[in-house]
Amino acid sequence: MEFGDKIYVIDQRSEFRASISALIHSMGLHPEIFDSATEFRRLRPRTGVVLAHHGSLGNDAPLLSDIMPKGLFYPVILYDDDPDIETLVSSVLDGALGYLRWPITTDSLSEAIKLLRASAVEHIRQQRRRLECREKLELLSKRERAVLGCLMQDCSNKETALRLGISYRTVEIHRASILRKLEAPSIAAAARIAIHGELHEE
Repeated sequence: MEFGDKIYVIDQRSEFRASISALIHSMGLHPEIFDSATEFRRLRPRTGVVLAHHGSLGNDAPLLSDIMPKGLFYPVILYDDDPDIETLVSSVLDGALGYLRWPITTDSLSEAIKLLRASAVEHIRQQRRRLECREKLELLSKRERAVLGCLMQDCSNKETALRLGISYRTVEIHRASILRKLEAPSIAAAARIAIHGELHEE
């Protein structure tokens, strides 16, 4: 398995964790059990697959990226009792590589891991890139985000100053700060980081 033989199970329901652990052991893999995403983030493992009960994430991890310790990314397979189509679609769009219905069987988990092996390398590369870019974008102030948003629309420094109601010199200062914080050699490179990190102006 490209990501090690660890399966990190996140499920707040103690009565289900034992059966999941036994199933994973029967497949020759090694389960490690957590009752919350917060507990998992504290561990910061280097490799492995996350198998998470969707209903156990709740407010602790409303987005799949919230499961991840800062700077790390893991392939995620979700499961729940009876997910509807909207939940399945939104979970995949959020980055899940699989979604299983409870009860999980050896066959269903084996198939999910098989599919994960086939697609996860490129997916994880993209997700890690997105997380890295998001972390860089978090360094920007609200005003710097607004300046970057204008520059991404091909606004000149003068046009950006007029649009935001600030001076030309202030735009230049923000522009230099953006490049420094994002470690970008140009605004074009900064724009690519913003696109990958899904920049949201506040």
